Amino acid sequence: MSVVHSKYPDFIHTFIYSLVLGKHFIINTGNYNHRTGSSIEYVASALVDFLSSFKWIKYRILDCSSADDNYFAEKLESMSHRSSEIHNRHEVLIIIPSNDIKNNFKDGVKIAYFLQSVTRLTKNVGMKNGTTFSAVCVSNMDVLNQHQYLYKQFWLCCSLDSFVNQIQQNQAITVNNLNAYYLKFIKTWSHIQRSGEATIFHSSLRQYILDIVVHLRVHRFSVQGKAGGAQTNSLKDMTFLAKLFALTPFIYKQLYAESSDVELDNCLVTPDFIKQACFWYFPFKLQLSISKEHMKHPNFIKDPSILYGSDPALVDDLCNKLQDLQLMKRKQYQKHYNNTQGNWQQGAQAAQQDSHEQTPEQEYVGQRQDKDHVSQTEADFFFQLLVVKDVLNNVVPPF
Repeated sequence: MSVVHSKYPDFIHTFIYSLVLGKHFIINTGNYNHRTGSSIEYVASALVDFLSSFKWIKYRILDCSSADDNYFAEKLESMSHRSSEIHNRHEVLIIIPSNDIKNNFKDGVKIAYFLQSVTRLTKNVGMKNGTTFSAVCVSNMDVLNQHQYLYKQFWLCCSLDSFVNQIQQNQAITVNNLNAYYLKFIKTWSHIQRSGEATIFHSSLRQYILDIVVHLRVHRFSVQGKAGGAQTNSLKDMTFLAKLFALTPFIYKQLYAESSDVELDNCLVTPDFIKQACFWYFPFKLQLSISKEHMKHPNFIKDPSILYGSDPALVDDLCNKLQDLQLMKRKQYQKHYNNTQGNWQQGAQAAQQDSHEQTPEQEYVGQRQDKDHVSQTEADFFFQLLVVKDVLNNVVPPF
């Protein structure tokens, strides 16, 4: 059973997984305009405080609002120079796109090219001295949806409520414990890379992932011209993510048992890890014809089944009902969001009190989920989650 209890990406594990692989991720501050500004400011400030507590992490904030043609080139040159001097270094880039980027395609392309260069730098330097670079984009999805090329540079997206909950509970997580957790991940991941993927990943699971990707691409709600958003690197990313899920309970056992032996005989990726990885990875990636972003385009088609004899009126009525269901989900989340936004400090104090009653594993996982609570991920990616659930019900696991 996976120790990552969260069905959707949580901040702590998204952060650690991204550092291990040298990938970039997003903290989604939400799509509610009257709150977005304060949310971005809070997340940026809390993220800096969080990173400042670790000696093994360096961070820098990129000022995208005043970036000219030479700004990113100078940053990249500085990173390359420092990485050649310092080994086993981990650096986090905090990117906060300005609201002006929504109407400025050129600025979005600049950031995307910079992130691609950072990824190449990690691959070239990380193989030699263990240095990794990861970018954290603090933004809302309305801004990023305007720049699909920039959007594709990120592999995971965690929600604002997950970030807030786990930053609050970070007061109960000692820096030494989290540091040991990450270093154990690095050691075990390096061992797996040297020994080969067959150690924990059966070859039949590769075909299972490919089957899921194909079904997502040809789903009736997927935008066919964009392959539904299931990119060509989905297989590689899903494989990495499933492996990390399988490693997570193993790392916990190694840490709490105080054992230094690296035994991966029982650390195997199963179809359950693949399914969990689908809920972490694909909802953020999918491009659907029924989503509001696609409906803004002229001559959109809500559902391609009308091309095969379905009654267009009935199809449109079904799609409109689904839109109403998503609106209800967002209202439920927004009500919870408005009730908790002004109580972050009280929530931090409550987290400290709860931490004395939690097991060490629960401290890492974060706040327990309320079954009746609609999460931000369910509100913002409602249709994408429906499609993922539908595909997983139709694709048969290999064993």
